Amino acid sequence: MAQVVVVGAGVAGLAAAVYLADLGHVVTVLEQSPSLGGSLGTFARDGYTFDTGEPTLTLPAVFSDLFRVTGRPLERELGLVPVEPRVIRSPADRERETRVPGGAVGGLTLTGLRSTWQRPGDRSPIQGLYLVGAATHPGPGLAFAARSATITADLIGRAI
Repeated sequence: MAQVVVVGAGVAGLAAAVYLADLGHVVTVLEQSPSLGGSLGTFARDGYTFDTGEPTLTLPAVFSDLFRVTGRPLERELGLVPVEPRVIRSPADRERETRVPGGAVGGLTLTGLRSTWQRPGDRSPIQGLYLVGAATHPGPGLAFAARSATITADLIGRAI
């Protein structure tokens, strides 16, 4: 197989590395931050600690698939606790709450109908460079960032 470099150790980068290694590639992960996890990290200052992203796990089946690849069941590695009451929020709800068009408050993250044509795909115009993460296809959120990794790993697997 091939040597693959993954730049960024956020959820999507780490998931892509796992899937690519499972396909038999030699994978190196590069991360500028002293810790892994990207938006799942924390930031501490002056005795206060803040989440740097949304710590909510939606669509656990996506992560179950990732952990299945590692040979370690999700349920054994993480203590998942259902949250009650369950809250369903749409991009329109976020737009009303934040006054940001489309409710997009996550940097490049696009929501609503705009995401279909404005979100970059997994392929880059640079040969051999693939994009992965919440700001790319298929969309925002932890589950979609992880699913983006499976899509990109599949593209790389077919290209090599």
